[in-house]
Amino acid sequence: MTHAEKMELLDEIESVIHPSHRTSQGSHFAWQADASGEAALPEYLKNSMLELGEIIKFQKDHHQRIMQLPNAVHGICDPHLVAEAFKKYDLDQNDSLDVHEWSDFLNTLAIENLKSLLRDALIGFRAFFARGQLSLQDSDSKNYDVEQLRNTMMELANSGKPSTIPLDRESTLYSRVSEEAPLSGRRASPPHWQCSWDGPHWLPVGWWPDLVYYSANNHPLHGIFACDNEHPLSWIERLVMEVASIGFSAATLALHDRWVIQHRGLDESMVILGNEFIFSLLVVTLPSIVMWWTLFLLFTCAKCHPNEAKVPEQEAVRARNWRYVGAFFGYMLVILGIAGWFSLRYFSHIGSRMHRRRLLKGRLKAYFFATFMMVMVYFNPFVAWGQPVPGEPFLLGDYIGLGQWRIEKQRFQAMCLTGAEKIAESRDSREAPKATPESSR
Repeated sequence: MTHAEKMELLDEIESVIHPSHRTSQGSHFAWQADASGEAALPEYLKNSMLELGEIIKFQKDHHQRIMQLPNAVHGICDPHLVAEAFKKYDLDQNDSLDVHEWSDFLNTLAIENLKSLLRDALIGFRAFFARGQLSLQDSDSKNYDVEQLRNTMMELANSGKPSTIPLDRESTLYSRVSEEAPLSGRRASPPHWQCSWDGPHWLPVGWWPDLVYYSANNHPLHGIFACDNEHPLSWIERLVMEVASIGFSAATLALHDRWVIQHRGLDESMVILGNEFIFSLLVVTLPSIVMWWTLFLLFTCAKCHPNEAKVPEQEAVRARNWRYVGAFFGYMLVILGIAGWFSLRYFSHIGSRMHRRRLLKGRLKAYFFATFMMVMVYFNPFVAWGQPVPGEPFLLGDYIGLGQWRIEKQRFQAMCLTGAEKIAESRDSREAPKATPESSR
């Protein structure tokens, strides 16, 4: 959100709360700059002081209007977020914000909005984060014009390579699916089923950084040491989940002597569990995986994190209550898992080196399985199955996650291409000479 837009919003709030402070023009002030390049503000805005109650009242009375503004300012509709940001930037402690504090306040709301989007992506198991890709921050933001933005979006749509492909909707250059033209303008698009290397190299740009980041937030062991600070699950909670999962495996390991060594308690349909490897896989490893993911889903409650700035307060409260319910059952399972460490049946074997080794091997298999699923399924660089066109219905492959990173990257490239086309169309419409009466005849 530009500084001009911030001041225009402040002017709009002032016009509603303090209409007598406005000039006789009766409309929003015209944004101009003085000789030094600084914004020339009217006196009533220079002396503006907004209280917390006034901001909250404005967002309640003009919610639809705020939703028409850039997403960065939608946080005004979240009273809790507004209160926290207000306390942070009310530097003079006078329970109101001046012009400069207002600008910093909106910057905080924009950052919090990005954090909210990041949290949604993390708990939604997003694979593509464009890490290692070209960034808009690579250029000087003060001198970043619209044409540079268009060129950058075209480079992102072409996997980071400078693009010489014209924005022609009918261009046949878009008809081929390759790293040069990964998207097809509007005539063709990458197929739903793709079986080929994603680009001219063994590993496409950004594949490894995104894989590491995905693992850091979804791997049971890696996440303890490297999870993102914005993820709803902290490293301490992940450590507790891991302890509970190992405890659950320890409790199931107590069946080892009875089933594997003594071969007792197994009927004909379960005799396969008497095999050492099968027992470790199905009775030790698999239950620990189920336990860990059950705890992960209960503590995150992916469907119960609505954007509180855009939903009614009752819906936000309902989602918060469901998160409490999920956390309650999660903690109950954690207690049961930790209790597995103290079961009397397990204590009889805790001194056995072999049992500790079986427990370690069983959990290591779970770590290997998690890594295998990430590399060979979600980040498979050779095979992908899904819907690469934004806005179209998902396919079965999208729910399976085969080649998820590749499909999400292609959706992102499609949106970049669409954005670049819109920028070009807007630029052409502004530069097109107006038709004169003579030319129209």
